[in-house]
Amino acid sequence: MTKDADGLMLLYALDQAHECARRGDLERAESIANDVRSRVSIEEHPRLAIRIMLLEGIVHAYQCDWSRSADRLNRARLLSEVHRLKGEEIVAVAWGAYVDFNANFLEQAARKAVFVLKEHEADPFSVCRAGLVLAATYQYVGNDEHADRWFSISRRAAEETGDSSQTSAVIFDIVAMRVAMERFRRTFGSGGYRDLTLELLFAQSSENFDRMGGVRVIPGLHLLLQAQILNMSEDYPRALSVITPIMDELEDFGTELRSQLFLEWLWAHSNCDGADAFDFEIDVVERYIESFQSDDDIAVEYFRFSKIMAKRGDSGRAKAYEVKSEVARDRYIHWRRVFGTQLDGIVGVLFEVRSGFAKAGV
Repeated sequence: MTKDADGLMLLYALDQAHECARRGDLERAESIANDVRSRVSIEEHPRLAIRIMLLEGIVHAYQCDWSRSADRLNRARLLSEVHRLKGEEIVAVAWGAYVDFNANFLEQAARKAVFVLKEHEADPFSVCRAGLVLAATYQYVGNDEHADRWFSISRRAAEETGDSSQTSAVIFDIVAMRVAMERFRRTFGSGGYRDLTLELLFAQSSENFDRMGGVRVIPGLHLLLQAQILNMSEDYPRALSVITPIMDELEDFGTELRSQLFLEWLWAHSNCDGADAFDFEIDVVERYIESFQSDDDIAVEYFRFSKIMAKRGDSGRAKAYEVKSEVARDRYIHWRRVFGTQLDGIVGVLFEVRSGFAKAGV
């Protein structure tokens, strides 16, 4: 077999590995990557080496290991630039935007997303992911109108891929960001703006898409989202019934997801059975709350914990947690106002440009 033919076979194998990663079969994806890596060198097959780095970065992203993912994706981007492989560069940057967003490097995430969306040759998967990053970032700064515009771009790109897992990802991300902002609004009395019944239906629809497509990426996320919606709806028994079955599996999840699951369970439990009906370690709860990178999450969770401690008759701790909540809330509101203006400057007229691409069939 010639070197070129062998290279094509290995590229095909990596395509299969990417498909495994998208559907949550990370062990199989890593196994293929390891096999291909043992048979190639950067000098002989730069595209293969880059694709392996991309795959490793994607797998680490699905595992919520943001630092290792960023390392592999950055390496892939640099090598793509050196070897002038534009397609691979775009994929690396699109995933890099997603990773930066989740690691709370929001300016970097927005700039990378803009880079991808300016490229008319960007593939639909990359357009979908970059569009979701901008949509989520706009949602995070409270600009629902701009968020919905970018969600629509992502939704169209997901449909172009013909992959149900992409449609599921778009639906899930839309609902997850709306729910995150709704929690903040309702917690601090600025009113609710979403129909939670509809959001729950969308969340269940996303889970159904994944089930039908055999997707099992990051188990627990769907249940967390449904529990968050049910807790906001004050349907605490249903929230508890959704989340309790996976409480014994918390150690299988990353730090932030583990924290979110535990704290939603704690809030549902305290409202179902009373704050004195079960035991928990205060320092463990504090550690979970402080593990969050986003001030909006910290503000909401300290507010809730202050209410729990008040129910238990510990007014001193209740007041201390209330103060911590207010500090995080004010910090988030100030940041949102400043960064919202900055974000408009980063994105500029990109939505109009991207819409022009769509009209031209590019």
